[in-house]
Amino acid sequence: MQKTKLPYFEMISLLIGEIIVSGITALIFFLVGHFALSVIFGALLGAALTIINFYALSISSTNAINRAIQEVGGEAMEEEAAKEFAAKHQARIQLIMTVSYIARMLSLLAALVVAFIFSGIFNPIATAVPLLMFRPILMISQLITKRRCS
Repeated sequence: MQKTKLPYFEMISLLIGEIIVSGITALIFFLVGHFALSVIFGALLGAALTIINFYALSISSTNAINRAIQEVGGEAMEEEAAKEFAAKHQARIQLIMTVSYIARMLSLLAALVVAFIFSGIFNPIATAVPLLMFRPILMISQLITKRRCS
């Protein structure tokens, strides 16, 4: 079996998407007359945390999958042994993903708390927008990938 690699295309897409979202957020604040340096800092905080969290998720899931692949080696397994192996490792990978998810959500919550406490430095709305756009950006990235491969 081949080792799993980090999703570089998705990371680059997320980075570009977050830059675009942050720019649009700053533009909207400018157009409504509420632009300040705190908008830029808030958007940067939200975008940076989103990218760091995705990278952490990618690392933890890739490492868990690669450890499972390494345990198998290149050996062929009978169907029953393969099912048992998959069930054992699926539970471990699920646990790693759950712990990673909880840690990432706590860090995002902490970013929002920091943005509210230091609202003179980080605009809370500008911080939240890049955090909320994580999934839509990845969905668009996947659509682009599907169309590119078709």
